[in-house]
Amino acid sequence: MTYKSESNKFLVLARGDDGTLKVELDDVLDGYACDLDSFFIAEGVRATLTSAIRSREKQLNIIRQKAIDHALILPQVSDLETADLEQPAEWNGIQIPLWHIVWSGVLSAGEMVNPPEPARAQFEYRHADGRLIPAGNLVGISSHQKKEAIDISGPSLVKIAGVIEKAKAKLPIRSYLIEPKPQNCVHIAFNRANGTV
Repeated sequence: MTYKSESNKFLVLARGDDGTLKVELDDVLDGYACDLDSFFIAEGVRATLTSAIRSREKQLNIIRQKAIDHALILPQVSDLETADLEQPAEWNGIQIPLWHIVWSGVLSAGEMVNPPEPARAQFEYRHADGRLIPAGNLVGISSHQKKEAIDISGPSLVKIAGVIEKAKAKLPIRSYLIEPKPQNCVHIAFNRANGTV
């Protein structure tokens, strides 16, 4: 699929080493990416749109990769690379999907990532905004799965956030959040109910 935003000048779409696109958009998010480019041009800020629409499977793969990156050690998992994350596992005397335990471990390791379906975090974790969140907190699915969000990365997250703040006056931006390392992006959520671009 070809996107209009592939012609953007300052807010470019992420590509792999082989040149293939790494992001999935729909017409609405593609339109927002095009509109945002003019704000990035006006401010002279170059950035990369690194993430947009995610399927449940893609969300599970992100959780798995983050767990591997953190060398997470959980008694329920012998090999994170090959484990069936959908398989039931025992946790505190109940059976829950293995991904639920792995996802909770990823959160407690400092990675902000949503579950593939609403779930309660099994461990305490720190939110990207600095708040300490207790175990048992219910977390919904990612706004990426709802087709409502994009992530933008670049040399200065503060400058990117400044561009997004200016764009809020013209685009249906619901919220944005600077997610420092390891995410290293500005997460932007849109109000899709406002219609298409």
